[in-house]
Amino acid sequence: MKEEIFINNIIKNTKVEGPGIRHGLWLQGCEKKCKGCFAKHTWDIESGQKFTVKDVVSELSDSEDGITISGGEPFLQAKSVFNILDNLKTKSVILFTGFTMEEILENKNIFILKCINKIDVLITGRYVQENPEKSRPFVGSENQRFWFLTNKYSWDDFKQLKNSIEIRIKNNGNIVINGMENPENIKMFSYSE
Repeated sequence: MKEEIFINNIIKNTKVEGPGIRHGLWLQGCEKKCKGCFAKHTWDIESGQKFTVKDVVSELSDSEDGITISGGEPFLQAKSVFNILDNLKTKSVILFTGFTMEEILENKNIFILKCINKIDVLITGRYVQENPEKSRPFVGSENQRFWFLTNKYSWDDFKQLKNSIEIRIKNNGNIVINGMENPENIKMFSYSE
């Protein structure tokens, strides 16, 4: 049987998900259910699209500067994430998780720890709506932490980056917005009658 993973979205050649031009992988499924989460549509794992790990590796293999993995909660599917990272030849990996580093190190799921060995930058911590981040890019609340696990990147590579969004119109007419932006600025895109 081929190993499968539940995916919310794959966006290629994005400039707003980390340094450089990256491919973004959003996984489906999250049990953390943070208050005020902007990605509630990723919570239910069953509403994601099933892909084989092999197909995801193939889809992401041509990234220019690396991949960024988010969700949902990537470590909910840790074995499949590890198998993607273990088979993917990419320049760099950034991964967002709602776990703290302490929770990761205490976790009994061996595949979470194996993933850590394949990640260059790990961004940890649940989103806390009452504690919004106002200066650092890519994180929504002040408790979230950057962990530079290899020498590929340092804080200097991130601190000059600004939160921004990309808007894409797919062939089927669907509009996809990715990146980070102040929620007040996003409201201008909402539609109501």
